[in-house]
Amino acid sequence: VLCSFLLQMLYYHPSAEKKPSIKELNDFRLVTLTSLVMKTFERLVLANLKTITDPLLEPFQFVYRANRSADDTINMALQHLESPKTYVRVLFVDFSLAFNNIIPDILLTKLNQLTVPDHTCKWTISFLTDRKQ
Repeated sequence: VLCSFLLQMLYYHPSAEKKPSIKELNDFRLVTLTSLVMKTFERLVLANLKTITDPLLEPFQFVYRANRSADDTINMALQHLESPKTYVRVLFVDFSLAFNNIIPDILLTKLNQLTVPDHTCKWTISFLTDRKQ
Protein backbone atom coordinates (compact mmCIF):
# COMPACT_ATOMS: atom_id res chain seq x y z
CA VAL A 1 0.00 0.00 0.00
CA LEU A 2 2.78 2.40 0.91
CA CYS A 3 4.59 1.62 -2.34
CA SER A 4 1.56 2.43 -4.48
CA PHE A 5 0.99 5.65 -2.53
CA LEU A 6 4.60 6.73 -3.15
CA LEU A 7 4.29 5.92 -6.85
CA GLN A 8 1.14 8.04 -7.06
CA MET A 9 2.97 10.92 -5.35
CA LEU A 10 5.77 10.71 -7.92
CA TYR A 11 3.34 11.37 -10.74
CA TYR A 12 1.31 14.03 -8.92
CA HIS A 13 2.19 17.54 -10.08
CA PRO A 14 -0.05 20.21 -8.57
CA SER A 15 -0.57 23.22 -10.75
CA ALA A 16 0.70 26.39 -9.16
CA GLU A 17 -1.18 29.15 -10.87
CA LYS A 18 0.34 32.47 -10.08
CA LYS A 19 -1.45 35.64 -10.98
CA PRO A 20 1.16 38.36 -11.20
CA SER A 21 0.26 41.82 -10.07
CA ILE A 22 2.09 43.59 -12.87
CA LYS A 23 1.26 47.27 -12.76
CA GLU A 24 4.15 48.78 -14.67
CA LEU A 25 7.09 47.78 -16.83
CA ASN A 26 9.55 47.87 -13.91
CA ASP A 27 7.64 45.00 -12.27
CA PHE A 28 9.19 42.62 -14.79
CA ARG A 29 12.56 41.15 -13.87
CA LEU A 30 14.87 40.47 -16.78
CA VAL A 31 16.58 37.11 -16.96
CA THR A 32 20.14 37.13 -18.21
CA LEU A 33 21.91 34.06 -19.47
CA THR A 34 25.51 34.21 -18.33
CA SER A 35 28.00 31.55 -19.33
CA LEU A 36 29.40 29.17 -16.75
CA VAL A 37 32.90 30.51 -17.33
CA MET A 38 31.73 34.08 -16.71
CA LYS A 39 29.83 33.10 -13.54
CA THR A 40 32.95 31.37 -12.22
CA PHE A 41 35.08 34.40 -13.01
CA GLU A 42 32.53 36.67 -11.28
CA ARG A 43 32.81 34.56 -8.13
CA LEU A 44 36.61 34.70 -8.20
CA VAL A 45 36.62 38.48 -8.55
CA LEU A 46 33.99 38.82 -5.82
CA ALA A 47 36.06 36.67 -3.46
CA ASN A 48 39.07 38.87 -4.20
CA LEU A 49 37.11 42.08 -3.59
CA LYS A 50 35.68 40.73 -0.32
CA THR A 51 39.14 39.99 1.07
CA ILE A 52 40.03 43.63 0.44
CA THR A 53 36.81 45.32 1.55
CA ASP A 54 35.54 43.17 4.44
CA PRO A 55 38.14 44.40 6.97
CA LEU A 56 37.20 47.99 6.06
CA LEU A 57 33.48 47.61 6.78
CA GLU A 58 31.97 48.89 9.99
CA PRO A 59 31.61 46.13 12.61
CA PHE A 60 27.90 46.91 12.98
CA GLN A 61 27.17 46.81 9.26
CA PHE A 62 25.11 43.73 8.54
CA VAL A 63 24.23 44.10 4.88
CA TYR A 64 26.38 42.44 2.20
CA ARG A 65 28.19 40.33 4.77
CA ALA A 66 28.25 36.57 5.06
CA ASN A 67 25.97 35.07 7.72
CA ARG A 68 24.42 38.42 8.65
CA SER A 69 20.95 39.80 8.01
CA ALA A 70 18.43 42.43 9.05
CA ASP A 71 17.29 40.03 11.79
CA ASP A 72 20.79 40.20 13.30
CA THR A 73 20.59 43.99 13.29
CA ILE A 74 17.28 43.99 15.13
CA ASN A 75 18.49 41.35 17.58
CA MET A 76 21.64 43.33 18.42
CA ALA A 77 19.63 46.53 18.86
CA LEU A 78 17.16 44.81 21.20
CA GLN A 79 19.98 43.33 23.28
CA HIS A 80 21.57 46.76 23.59
CA LEU A 81 18.25 48.35 24.59
CA GLU A 82 17.91 45.93 27.51
CA SER A 83 20.57 47.97 29.33
CA PRO A 84 19.20 50.99 31.22
CA LYS A 85 19.47 54.47 29.71
CA THR A 86 20.54 53.32 26.26
CA TYR A 87 19.33 54.16 22.81
CA VAL A 88 19.88 52.88 19.30
CA ARG A 89 19.99 54.65 15.96
CA VAL A 90 19.08 52.41 13.07
CA LEU A 91 18.77 53.16 9.39
CA PHE A 92 17.03 50.63 7.14
CA VAL A 93 17.21 51.55 3.47
CA ASP A 94 16.03 49.62 0.44
CA PHE A 95 17.64 51.05 -2.67
CA SER A 96 15.31 50.17 -5.52
CA LEU A 97 17.18 49.41 -8.75
CA ALA A 98 20.46 50.49 -7.14
CA PHE A 99 22.52 48.28 -9.44
CA ASN A 100 21.32 50.17 -12.51
CA ASN A 101 22.31 53.51 -10.96
CA ILE A 102 26.01 52.80 -10.40
CA ILE A 103 28.21 55.55 -11.82
CA PRO A 104 31.34 53.77 -13.10
CA ASP A 105 33.72 56.72 -12.55
CA ILE A 106 32.72 57.06 -8.90
CA LEU A 107 33.00 53.30 -8.37
CA LEU A 108 36.46 53.32 -9.95
CA THR A 109 37.57 56.10 -7.62
CA LYS A 110 36.26 54.21 -4.58
CA LEU A 111 37.91 50.95 -5.65
CA ASN A 112 41.23 52.77 -6.11
CA GLN A 113 40.88 54.32 -2.64
CA LEU A 114 40.40 50.81 -1.24
CA THR A 115 43.70 49.74 -2.87
CA VAL A 116 41.99 47.27 -5.17
CA PRO A 117 44.50 46.17 -7.84
CA ASP A 118 44.27 48.19 -11.04
CA HIS A 119 43.50 45.18 -13.25
CA THR A 120 40.60 44.20 -10.96
CA CYS A 121 39.25 47.77 -11.07
CA LYS A 122 39.36 47.84 -14.86
CA TRP A 123 37.72 44.43 -15.18
CA THR A 124 34.95 45.38 -12.74
CA ILE A 125 34.18 48.63 -14.57
CA SER A 126 34.23 46.87 -17.93
CA PHE A 127 31.95 44.15 -16.57
CA LEU A 128 29.41 46.63 -15.18
CA THR A 129 29.39 49.02 -18.15
CA ASP A 130 26.18 48.81 -20.22
CA ARG A 131 24.94 45.88 -18.15
CA LYS A 132 21.40 45.76 -16.79
CA GLN A 133 20.07 43.55 -14.07
